[in-house]
Amino acid sequence: MYEAQQAPLYYWLSAQVPKLFLDWALADRVLLLRFLTLMVASLVVPLTYLVGYAAGGIRLALTNSILLVAMPQFTMTASRVANDSFAAVDVALVVWQTF
Repeated sequence: MYEAQQAPLYYWLSAQVPKLFLDWALADRVLLLRFLTLMVASLVVPLTYLVGYAAGGIRLALTNSILLVAMPQFTMTASRVANDSFAAVDVALVVWQTF
Protein backbone atom coordinates (compact mmCIF):
# COMPACT_ATOMS: atom_id res chain seq x y z
CA MET A 1 0.00 0.00 0.00
CA TYR A 2 2.89 2.38 0.67
CA GLU A 3 4.12 2.37 -2.92
CA ALA A 4 0.58 2.73 -4.27
CA GLN A 5 0.38 6.14 -2.61
CA GLN A 6 3.47 7.43 -4.43
CA ALA A 7 3.48 9.64 -7.49
CA PRO A 8 3.94 7.58 -10.67
CA LEU A 9 6.67 9.69 -12.34
CA TYR A 10 9.58 7.50 -11.22
CA TYR A 11 7.79 4.31 -12.16
CA TRP A 12 6.85 5.67 -15.58
CA LEU A 13 10.44 6.79 -16.25
CA SER A 14 11.97 3.58 -14.96
CA ALA A 15 9.58 1.44 -17.00
CA GLN A 16 11.10 2.87 -20.17
CA VAL A 17 14.61 1.56 -19.41
CA PRO A 18 13.93 -2.21 -19.50
CA LYS A 19 12.17 -1.78 -22.85
CA LEU A 20 15.56 -0.94 -24.32
CA PHE A 21 17.07 -4.17 -22.98
CA LEU A 22 14.38 -6.79 -23.66
CA ASP A 23 17.01 -9.36 -24.65
CA TRP A 24 18.56 -9.20 -21.16
CA ALA A 25 17.50 -11.56 -18.40
CA LEU A 26 15.00 -10.20 -15.87
CA ALA A 27 17.57 -10.23 -13.06
CA ASP A 28 19.97 -8.17 -15.19
CA ARG A 29 17.28 -5.62 -15.99
CA VAL A 30 16.43 -5.28 -12.31
CA LEU A 31 20.11 -4.76 -11.47
CA LEU A 32 20.28 -2.10 -14.18
CA LEU A 33 17.30 -0.30 -12.66
CA ARG A 34 18.87 -0.51 -9.20
CA PHE A 35 22.13 0.91 -10.55
CA LEU A 36 20.38 3.79 -12.34
CA THR A 37 18.34 4.57 -9.24
CA LEU A 38 21.53 4.63 -7.16
CA MET A 39 23.15 6.98 -9.69
CA VAL A 40 20.20 9.38 -9.38
CA ALA A 41 20.45 9.20 -5.59
CA SER A 42 24.16 9.97 -5.68
CA LEU A 43 23.28 13.47 -6.88
CA VAL A 44 22.40 14.10 -3.24
CA VAL A 45 26.10 14.05 -2.28
CA PRO A 46 27.15 17.18 -4.24
CA LEU A 47 23.90 18.88 -3.24
CA THR A 48 24.69 18.14 0.41
CA TYR A 49 28.12 19.65 -0.13
CA LEU A 50 26.58 22.80 -1.63
CA VAL A 51 24.14 23.16 1.27
CA GLY A 52 26.93 22.74 3.80
CA TYR A 53 29.13 25.22 1.98
CA ALA A 54 26.34 27.79 1.84
CA ALA A 55 25.51 27.25 5.51
CA GLY A 56 28.96 27.27 7.03
CA GLY A 57 31.86 26.95 4.63
CA ILE A 58 34.11 24.19 3.40
CA ARG A 59 34.53 22.40 6.73
CA LEU A 60 30.77 21.97 7.23
CA ALA A 61 30.34 21.01 3.57
CA LEU A 62 32.92 18.23 3.79
CA THR A 63 31.62 17.00 7.14
CA ASN A 64 28.04 16.78 5.87
CA SER A 65 29.07 14.99 2.67
CA ILE A 66 31.26 12.49 4.51
CA LEU A 67 28.52 11.71 7.03
CA LEU A 68 26.00 11.18 4.23
CA VAL A 69 28.27 8.82 2.32
CA ALA A 70 29.14 6.90 5.49
CA MET A 71 25.49 6.11 6.31
CA PRO A 72 24.69 2.61 5.00
CA GLN A 73 20.94 3.15 5.36
CA PHE A 74 21.00 5.84 2.69
CA THR A 75 22.74 3.52 0.22
CA MET A 76 20.37 0.64 0.95
CA THR A 77 17.31 2.84 0.58
CA ALA A 78 18.61 4.58 -2.53
CA SER A 79 19.45 1.36 -4.36
CA ARG A 80 15.91 -0.02 -4.21
CA VAL A 81 13.77 0.21 -7.31
CA ALA A 82 11.50 2.87 -5.82
CA ASN A 83 11.10 6.61 -5.97
CA ASP A 84 13.00 7.30 -2.75
CA SER A 85 16.06 8.39 -4.70
CA PHE A 86 14.07 11.00 -6.65
CA ALA A 87 12.53 12.22 -3.39
CA ALA A 88 15.97 12.57 -1.77
CA VAL A 89 17.25 14.61 -4.72
CA ASP A 90 14.12 16.78 -4.67
CA VAL A 91 14.49 17.50 -0.95
CA ALA A 92 18.20 18.28 -1.35
CA LEU A 93 17.39 20.71 -4.17
CA VAL A 94 14.73 22.43 -2.08
CA VAL A 95 17.08 22.77 0.90
CA TRP A 96 19.87 24.08 -1.34
CA GLN A 97 17.51 26.67 -2.87
CA THR A 98 16.63 28.01 0.57
CA PHE A 99 20.18 29.32 1.00
